[in-house]
Amino acid sequence: MSGVLDLMEPPSGTINIHGYTVNILDDIGRGSFGTVYAALDSNGNNRAAKKFSFRDHPKIASSEAVQFIKFHDLPQEHRNIVKIYDVKKHKASIWIFMEMCSLGDLNQYFRNNFPEIDLKLDLITQILGGVAYLHHYRIVHRDIKPGNILVQSNGTDEPPVIKITDFGLAKFLDPNEETSGMSTDVGTLAFKAPEFWQKARNGTIRYHKSVDCYAVGLTILAMLQAKQGQQLTPMALHSLDTSAEGGKWIGMIMNDRNTHRQPELNLVQINHTDSIIIKRIKQIVQGMTFFNPKFRLTAKQSLQLLRQQESHEGDTPMDVSAPPTPSAMVKNRAL
Repeated sequence: MSGVLDLMEPPSGTINIHGYTVNILDDIGRGSFGTVYAALDSNGNNRAAKKFSFRDHPKIASSEAVQFIKFHDLPQEHRNIVKIYDVKKHKASIWIFMEMCSLGDLNQYFRNNFPEIDLKLDLITQILGGVAYLHHYRIVHRDIKPGNILVQSNGTDEPPVIKITDFGLAKFLDPNEETSGMSTDVGTLAFKAPEFWQKARNGTIRYHKSVDCYAVGLTILAMLQAKQGQQLTPMALHSLDTSAEGGKWIGMIMNDRNTHRQPELNLVQINHTDSIIIKRIKQIVQGMTFFNPKFRLTAKQSLQLLRQQESHEGDTPMDVSAPPTPSAMVKNRAL
């Protein structure tokens, strides 16, 4: 075989998928439904390639392809939503080609780094911004968690960039659905909102985009409680349990008829001095994790609270001694 023909053959351990060279030996991530590999596009740019098997997960594979088309129809992109370049079918799989995030997901980032509170605040602001963007366009992610939040290096001294990813369970709501809600039981156990547990009590589920807000609140809590080298898990979410999956907490949701009761948040494990800004973030966590979804802070409201705090730094401290009351949240729901 000539040297020219040798050069045309893909390197060992790679496959060519419609112009993308995928290194199937370089497994950079695994999820519930797919595996992510390192890849190069035809111009040599680094890409991440996520493989979904039609045989193993036909609905998820099809959903990812549909979501790609819908995202392309949106009027603008957002820096905190992962950019998808292509969706290709190859044999019995769907391949999603997206931007490479060299720092991994939020779990990996916190295992390898221990960001100070200022950087955590920046990352939290970006997460809220990305979710607020999704909700503005009536997109409910339904599986927000550290593993679905990627971190991309800026290549400078600037903070890394958050990228929300994995839209296989996402729902693009029509106006009627935005009012009536959804009923499919999806998501990751440790980050599920209380609404999902109501099925055990009355046989049905009905939820809205506020389930994303609850999951974001847990993610923020996990970031504040993080210990160096450990997985991000929202420990001691409520005073009734020992973990985000605590049996007593789940039992209370399923059996307690008073669904308006808000258990006291246990925030004692937050590993930061109780400064004004930490009190503000605690307020946001409390507001986003209200049991009653009608009283939950939205991502946009939470973002406004953070920016309001930043604008007051150096001035008279704002009153952050208590979370917003449910009546105040309902009054300001239009924000």
